[in-house]
Amino acid sequence: MKTKFLFPVLFFSVMNVSAQKFYATVEAGYAFKASGSRIAGEVDFFTFKNVKGSLGAGFVPTIRGGYILHPNIGFEVGVSYFSGSQVELGPYQDPSGFPYSFRFQGKTIRVMPSFNFTALSRFSPLATIGFIIGAGTEANVESNFSGQSIKSEFFDGNALGWYVSLGAQYKWKNNRLLFIKADMIYQKFFPEKEIRYDYNTATGNNNYGLIFSFDPDKDDSHWFSFNSIGFSAGVKFLLGTKKKDTPQPAEVK
Repeated sequence: MKTKFLFPVLFFSVMNVSAQKFYATVEAGYAFKASGSRIAGEVDFFTFKNVKGSLGAGFVPTIRGGYILHPNIGFEVGVSYFSGSQVELGPYQDPSGFPYSFRFQGKTIRVMPSFNFTALSRFSPLATIGFIIGAGTEANVESNFSGQSIKSEFFDGNALGWYVSLGAQYKWKNNRLLFIKADMIYQKFFPEKEIRYDYNTATGNNNYGLIFSFDPDKDDSHWFSFNSIGFSAGVKFLLGTKKKDTPQPAEVK
């Protein structure tokens, strides 16, 4: 008779232990452009060989789910929606004295599988290293040259990269930890398509929706940098771990 109840007890015990190894994090931060790298390759009629910058500056919210493989090692997958701040370049002058300028802006959804190294002690260092897979990545460029305005939307293609985070965490409650960290991101976007909108203010001529295609495997001249260095903070929730019971005052007889 006792055997009938043994298997359900074992099953729920194993499930409870497994649940305690899962965790989730919610974080937010701000990324600054990595000015040490080139901002882009070729855009329409221009080549950005000597222009440093990035489309990676802006507010960065992230959610993650992970599993504790070892008391000091966890595997997690994060998802972050990033819409960067507008970058303005110029005005410049060409050899003939005509002015020109640019506006850049990019966005991407980052899927980030990574390994997390830390400890579950009261206060401990924190390190994360992982890959970046960009989805729905776009780069929008507006150039103004001698009365001609060109708006280009670059999309499709691939936006792969990697990232490293270093920081510290504090065990605030039995199932919650607070953390703060510095983040370094390397991500490069190689688009496959461009839609170009031309408008000549002098003649009033318009060319709407000109479509151009690129092959990143054969033509690596069209690309955009989403590199950044920033800071973030958040909360880690240890799932399946109960809060400590609050001591209750003894009854007075």
